[in-house]
Amino acid sequence: MILKNCKLTAELSEPGAPKLADVVIEGNKIQAILPCGALDEGEHGIMDLHGAALLPGLIDAHVHLFMGKATDGDRDRITVPAQWAFDCYSYAGFFLDHGYTTIRDVGDELHFSGLAARNAINEGIVKGPRIYGSGVTIVPVTAGFDPYSYFCAFYSTREEVRKEARNQFNHGADFLKLYGTGSMLVDDSLPGKRIMLEDEIAEAVMIARSKDSYCACHCHGAEAIGVMIDQGVRTIEHASFITDESCKKLDGRRDIGIVPTIACSCPEAMGLTEKDGAVYEKYSTVSAQRDACLRNAYENYDILIGWGTDMALYTMKANPYIEWQARKERLGISNIDLLKQATINSAVLMGIDHKVGSVSVGKFADLIVIDGDPAADITAMYQKPAHVIKDGEVIR
Repeated sequence: MILKNCKLTAELSEPGAPKLADVVIEGNKIQAILPCGALDEGEHGIMDLHGAALLPGLIDAHVHLFMGKATDGDRDRITVPAQWAFDCYSYAGFFLDHGYTTIRDVGDELHFSGLAARNAINEGIVKGPRIYGSGVTIVPVTAGFDPYSYFCAFYSTREEVRKEARNQFNHGADFLKLYGTGSMLVDDSLPGKRIMLEDEIAEAVMIARSKDSYCACHCHGAEAIGVMIDQGVRTIEHASFITDESCKKLDGRRDIGIVPTIACSCPEAMGLTEKDGAVYEKYSTVSAQRDACLRNAYENYDILIGWGTDMALYTMKANPYIEWQARKERLGISNIDLLKQATINSAVLMGIDHKVGSVSVGKFADLIVIDGDPAADITAMYQKPAHVIKDGEVIR
């Protein structure tokens, strides 16, 4: 297939690629990127983009597929756990429809439904995005987490960390997810307080490296972020209250970075208004503090920043583009950097930039077509792509 008259974005394409190009797809990979009209069409199938923007498929590096129920609440899934597999498949399809050709599932439920969805897609049973899954989140026994035990692999000792880490890889995990600090989700848990000890973190990192893999860690607090960096965690999830000290440790590095999730904790994403009183004030205050820390990290340091949404399907359906809006309006991120965060930056953080993340010869033909020019006007991303292509197949 040939995609004719494509408008490419230099920062998201291979070096030297023409601004207007014909992109040749052979099988599931990009075979050539040529000036428009340079190739004899022959028997190739043609899709003429008429100058529309061609971008690499988007990457969401922080999702939870088991949160794919169409309405709020998931307690009934505990009694009929097989339903989670359908939730995961449904949510994966939602992401693909919105241009996310790769997603990273950072925390499965105890029946590994996210990994099952990944396997079904990889085996061609169903269609969906590329999925990289962590298995179940490894969490120290901590007050307040009991209601969420269905997605926690609890441990009490360093030895149990090793056991749980190996268990996730045994079930087919691509990497490990750790829970390093408290959470806004848990009433009895302070979001910024570290709950993992250094030797426990080091144990998980050691097991991950023995599998040529890495650890991602839920981490809000300033002190905890610094410890995670020192212990070799590769991706700091949320990084809400990152300090200058930690920013300096990350400055200029490409083997480690942060995956903020801005929109999910904003009052507007949670449906909160001033009428909700103290709850609204709590999330407004925390979000503003978080925004200041992450804006500092973005504006004053060269930190590898990835893309994450971390929301349930019913929330995403209400506004699928809220993460774009939040990063633009609350953090002031440039259009190009937003596009890079949702593509090549996330690919580098996940160690898959040789496969996806840019429009480049030899990479998978995972592509989206956008009406408008998002590099000039990011609101072009506040709608579904005109076309989604995954593995060289036009999904729609």
